[in-house]
Amino acid sequence: MTTAPTALVAAMPLLLALPLVWWHLAHAPWAGRLATAAVAFAAASVVVPLGLADQTLADVRESVAVHRWYYFQYQWYSEYVHYANLLGPDDQGTWGRRLPVLLTVAVVALGAVRLATRRGTGGPLGSALGFALAATALGLVAVAVSPTKWVNHFGAVAAPATLLLGIALARGPLPRRAPARLVAVGTAVLGVVAAVIYAGPNLWRPFSDWGQPFGNHSVVDAPIHQQVLAPHLGPLYLRSPLLWLLVVAAALWWARRRGSTPRPDRAVLRVATAGGVALMLAVFVVAPVQQAPGTSVASMNLAMLTGDGCGLADALTVTVPGDATPALPSDPPRLTGVMRDGPPPDRPSIPGPVWHTEDAGTGTLDAGWFPVPAGTSRLVLPLTGDLRGDQAVRVESGAGTATVDLPGTKVADWRDVAVTLPGPADRVRVVVDDRIDGPDTWLAVGAPRPARDLPARTVLGDAPVFADQASAVLWPCQDQIAVRHGIAQAPQWRLRTGDDLEGATEATAFFPANGGTLAGIGRTATFDELPSRLDPPGGRAMFAPAHVERVRYEHPTDGWDLTVGTQRRWGWERLPTLADKDYTGRDFLG
Repeated sequence: MTTAPTALVAAMPLLLALPLVWWHLAHAPWAGRLATAAVAFAAASVVVPLGLADQTLADVRESVAVHRWYYFQYQWYSEYVHYANLLGPDDQGTWGRRLPVLLTVAVVALGAVRLATRRGTGGPLGSALGFALAATALGLVAVAVSPTKWVNHFGAVAAPATLLLGIALARGPLPRRAPARLVAVGTAVLGVVAAVIYAGPNLWRPFSDWGQPFGNHSVVDAPIHQQVLAPHLGPLYLRSPLLWLLVVAAALWWARRRGSTPRPDRAVLRVATAGGVALMLAVFVVAPVQQAPGTSVASMNLAMLTGDGCGLADALTVTVPGDATPALPSDPPRLTGVMRDGPPPDRPSIPGPVWHTEDAGTGTLDAGWFPVPAGTSRLVLPLTGDLRGDQAVRVESGAGTATVDLPGTKVADWRDVAVTLPGPADRVRVVVDDRIDGPDTWLAVGAPRPARDLPARTVLGDAPVFADQASAVLWPCQDQIAVRHGIAQAPQWRLRTGDDLEGATEATAFFPANGGTLAGIGRTATFDELPSRLDPPGGRAMFAPAHVERVRYEHPTDGWDLTVGTQRRWGWERLPTLADKDYTGRDFLG
């Protein structure tokens, strides 16, 4: 309970034991009663020295207040939202998340019927079923009243739910002598649940989604693509009700052949569960195979277990521009339309010549020929603004023309885009055609710079880095920054998650309204992203794997002095609270 409120689930089996404890207290002598009370008090109070070893009661109260203020949590009467999200078409509603939760809920409902009819509840296994059913049901109620993040919500009930599903698989979710009508209803419920489970997409972002089968995993926003991402074999989708009707028919045929009682409910439950386990193993074997020879989570883990592997630091190749100031073109640039010299308004400039278009109208740029070192085959081109696919940017050389691969979105800051020339060159020309006319559709470009490709491990070296919470585990060799005595170490590099999850992770530690530990850095530094790619590339279509950004500070860092002292106060005395709108301007979310 001191670690996570969802530990309230662990108290549910103790509630079920209260009748036994009461019987014991009623029949035991006074010495036994006192001993029982002492044991209970000791078990409950052990949390005090553990939970308050390095914090005061006021600190505990403050942490609860801060959590409620800065992180939204659903009230108990909004518990249905967690189930609605589970049925959604995105990462929260994947078939792997649906499988254990929906099967558990279905077995709880059918198990309640078993208990209500008092059929199949005798014997040790029947008693165990009743206990697991009650513990699971109470656990689902307990998580409804405790604040949790959606990824941790249903997992808190895993222990009693696993016991319940295990007994149901062995005994069947319904009694052996259940009426035919009840069996038909129970089988229909399980069949619908199975179809809903396997209608979920096969998404495992970030990183574990690389190489996953079923559809194009680089297009997940449109509902049609989410439907295609559901598990299937050719035209046969596992969500098809016809498939589960065939399972029922096969169970009835088998029972008739053996002269036994038909158990289609047990057949559907077993096929849905065993199929989920088999599918889970299959997709995580297929994924690294389809990703080969490209990097996968499996290959990175294997390298770390068997050698000097460093995860993404070994897998990523970073394009590093040269330090020299870009040269001026040999010919005057030719501008048409609303193309102008200089950086766009309200945007910082960069070294070398810069051009931009204004919001209203379109324009073109022929920047002229830039000299580059002989044999150059790799460049970076600084771009910012509206970089959607309708825009046309290309780099010409004596070896041919290279079309610049644009990010496909609007970019507020300058971004270096890597360009591979068709062959070695000693001069290049940048040609831009801004075709989008409308508000906030400007485009800006800078002079190209020669670049070279280096392993991320070489580029990062031993410099302190900040890797976000979703990707930090895959940067095991890097020097992760720490927060000591309330002071955050200044990172020289920021490493962000890709896989189209940038919006969910980019500002986690840099957003002041979240109480971000690095909010000061976000206000006084810029982040220059270096183009990066997996080397060798993956075998399946995928998003950008990660983002490697150099942090450039406006002022020197680490110029502070630290004196650590002590202060004595009563444990219930609270310091000025951080759970207040005056601190960051954020309203109460809890």
